[in-house]
Amino acid sequence: MRVSWTIFVVSLVLSLISNAQRVYAQEDSDFEKQLWAMALFNFRLDDKWGYNQDVAYQHLYDSPTFTRIFLRSQINRQLTGSVSVHSGLNLLYRFNEFDNDAIELRPWVGAKLRWPYFWRFNFSQYLRFEQRFEHTMNVNDWDNSFRVRYKVSSNVPINHESIVDKTFYGVLAYEFFSSSFADDVRFTTAATHRFDLGIGYRQNIKNRFEATVVALKSLSDDNDHYSLSSGVLFLKYKRYINWE
Repeated sequence: MRVSWTIFVVSLVLSLISNAQRVYAQEDSDFEKQLWAMALFNFRLDDKWGYNQDVAYQHLYDSPTFTRIFLRSQINRQLTGSVSVHSGLNLLYRFNEFDNDAIELRPWVGAKLRWPYFWRFNFSQYLRFEQRFEHTMNVNDWDNSFRVRYKVSSNVPINHESIVDKTFYGVLAYEFFSSSFADDVRFTTAATHRFDLGIGYRQNIKNRFEATVVALKSLSDDNDHYSLSSGVLFLKYKRYINWE
């Protein structure tokens, strides 16, 4: 049964990657194809406090081609067994082939609730308030925006009843973005929807690996309907330190 589940999920993810590649070939130039690679280092400071340091690389294949790297630092505080709060800062640098390079700062605060639980699904709900400051090189002005992010996700164990050593698991996530680039803040109008589906592997308490297909849906220019705007192959490595 466990082998059957593993084969099913792996086949599903490979099918999604194959379908995404076919979509890439059919979409017009407005559809963006991206590759994301990320390494996450999770330091456990004590029973209540944690520190995360993430490093990521993002590449957009469509014209104009650009590459973006970022460093993200985050402090975590566990309030109860199911509730935690987070605060951090994201530093991004964008290398653009045609336009000027840009630097961006993103401070944020957020909270996570691990609930509900049923069968092998262990859901977490994450709410984050994020401020964005972007500066294009050789331009004096800074652009800024406020963004509210809400995410529901679950890692579903496949070959074991829970995620222990040598466990394959499915990666499921849906994220809602609300943003405003003007003075007003739109809490109710979505700017983007993000869907994640993939597979992960916990090698041991220290190491995890994930490969995920990500679809981003954005509002059209007339703000009347959503269309698939980006497809991403997301590769992730997680390292847990002091978790023994």
